[in-house]
Order: sequence, then structure tokens, then C-alpha cells
Amino acid sequence: MTTTNISPSSIVVEVLRGDNYDDWSACMKSYMLAQDLWDFIEPSTGHHEGDQEVDSKPIDHQEGDSKALRKKNAAALHAIQISCAPNILSKIRSITSAKVAWDTLANLQRQNSPSHKEQAVEAEPSEDDESLGSEQSVEAEPAEDDESQGSGIP
Repeated sequence: MTTTNISPSSIVVEVLRGDNYDDWSACMKSYMLAQDLWDFIEPSTGHHEGDQEVDSKPIDHQEGDSKALRKKNAAALHAIQISCAPNILSKIRSITSAKVAWDTLANLQRQNSPSHKEQAVEAEPSEDDESLGSEQSVEAEPAEDDESQGSGIP
């Protein structure tokens, strides 16, 4: 029987396990937008979402009450932390910035995604690829030489 880690926090349906990042991040983004915490993850820049303009004033963490900003960062970070499975939490446990934690999880997802692994394998030439590459270049050179010899040069 497979157990599913249901989040008791009700922030997300399931805690982040590693194989559900896309669903988890969508739920987390919605939650943080609703709680006015998303600007700690992605400062707004006046872009449009759908037909509505998003707040055009970028967040400035230097303005205003620094205690209130620290509390909001802590709230966003806490939401991320309690929405992660223990093995994922261990990778961000010492991080004190919600944005850094979010970016770390996104980078881990990219590194562990099947497409990233396939690209890494494709980027590493095997011995067969290297030998084929040298054979192909040897074959290509005589063809050019044949053309120059066919032009009347002895």
C-alpha cells in the first residue's frame, strides 16, 4: 500500500515530494498570492496577468517597517517549509529567505527532471560518438579533395 503525504497545513493538497513539483508550486503560488506573500518570491514589476494589471509598484524590502517585512518573509518561508516532505525540507532547512528557498527547490526540480538528465547524457559524447565523429570528418575531407582534383588541378 502506498502512502501519500497529505499536508495537514491545508496550504497544499500534498507536500512536495520531488515528483509533484509542478502541482505543488502552482498551489503554493496561489496560496502566497492570496496571503500577499508572493512578492517575497517574485517581486512584481507591473506585468499583466490575463486582462488585469498586477500591482506596478515593485516591492522594496528597504522601505517601511523592517519588522513587518521580516514577519512576511518568515510567513512565506514557513509556508514553504511545512509544505515539504522531510527529505525535501532537509535541503532547505538552514535557508532564511523565502525567495532563496523557493529558488533552491526550483533548481532541485530542474536538476532531477528527466529532461535535464537526458540533456546531460546527450551532452556527454560516448566513445562510439567520438569514433563516429572522426570517421565522418575523414570521409568528408576526401570528398572535398576529389572536387578540387576534378577541377583540373594536378
